[in-house]
Amino acid sequence: MHTLSFVVSSGVCSVLAAQGVIQPVVPNNVPELGIATISHNANGQPIGAIGQYELRPIGAGHYRTVLTVQLQGGLDSQLVAGTVDLTTPSPTWQPNHDLDALNQANSSPDESQGSMSADGLAIVWDNLEGATYPAVPMPRHSFVCRRATSSVPFAASAVRAIAGVPGSGVNPHIGAEFANGHLLLFFVDATGGISKGDLDPISGIVTGISVAAHRSNHVNLNYAYAPFVQRDSTGAPRALSFTEYYGTPPNDWSSGFWTAGIDDDGSPTMLANGAPGGVPTYCYSNPAVVGGSWLWATEGASFGDPSLFEGNAIANTDLRSGSGRIVAFAPVRPGGGAPLYSLVGIGVPAAPFPVPPVIGSLLLLPTIGISDLRLHDADTGLAEWTFTGVPTGLGGPFVAQVVTLDLGTGRLIAGNAAALLVP
Repeated sequence: MHTLSFVVSSGVCSVLAAQGVIQPVVPNNVPELGIATISHNANGQPIGAIGQYELRPIGAGHYRTVLTVQLQGGLDSQLVAGTVDLTTPSPTWQPNHDLDALNQANSSPDESQGSMSADGLAIVWDNLEGATYPAVPMPRHSFVCRRATSSVPFAASAVRAIAGVPGSGVNPHIGAEFANGHLLLFFVDATGGISKGDLDPISGIVTGISVAAHRSNHVNLNYAYAPFVQRDSTGAPRALSFTEYYGTPPNDWSSGFWTAGIDDDGSPTMLANGAPGGVPTYCYSNPAVVGGSWLWATEGASFGDPSLFEGNAIANTDLRSGSGRIVAFAPVRPGGGAPLYSLVGIGVPAAPFPVPPVIGSLLLLPTIGISDLRLHDADTGLAEWTFTGVPTGLGGPFVAQVVTLDLGTGRLIAGNAAALLVP
């Protein structure tokens, strides 16, 4: 049985700079993924601001993209879908008409927080003002729509209200797809934390609800929102990012968080601090996460270009069945550049201690062992180790920590330590 670890990389594409290792960051706006690139919808209407992103890798440096945008000169918001090609220094944007029929005209922000399934067949979203559709006669706030094939746009007649969740908009996010066509839905629950449940996209009913992450006890916290799941290469949900909202207007702000599990089994870490030194400065919200690259919608007086944070991390792993996979995340590099490699150490928790030249502290004694070195996928940021026949009687509790080698800089960077459950 092996261990692993991982390191930080240099960017979503060759023009983006690295932001450090799992630590609060100052704003680092990314114009290459702002309105200079994502400049218009499929009707040619210019986009004035982007308030939310979803990026899902679809291969060869291309990413299926869903956004919440405001058009130039308008107060209405709408959902826009398309693809972004990140293989060149200047990314290219290709919008489509997939979501046109779901948008409704309004004089204030309405559609928001779109999330499309990895297969492109389902979409969930909120309408902040409340909306009706042919099969939804009374105004509702959270919706799901399914199509038979990605070759046709989503139809308004197939829209269903999401039932079984709080009623005022829940920032829905699709965290997995099941073989029966159902979806694993993550959403803001009535306690202000993040929950998940089984969503039937035909009926709109959510069942089997459980807590994914409790909100923190940070000062002046109002609620957590905008969940975004990191998956492994099988599509299984493994880790969770979200935003927490604090304070009272005009002294309000949002900060970005990450946790190593999806079953309320992690310790949320602040990645993007909206109030450094306790002074509200920015709202970091509505993250899009691919591997170890976090793209935060960034709001001051209004939404501007997104901000990028990059780091390395490892998810909690359950091997109690005797098999499973450890997954580590590092920044994506679809435009090429120096590769990133990680290894993982498995052992017992220890007080933080330095081991030069590794940047950061080691958090375990590798009593089980250290894994081989694995290359991170350039498009997904994933490195994985698959285990079978895990023996019983190993003891524990154990943790796994990732250390990453960035060949571009020669740095070795220690990431977080995550729980590892064994038979």
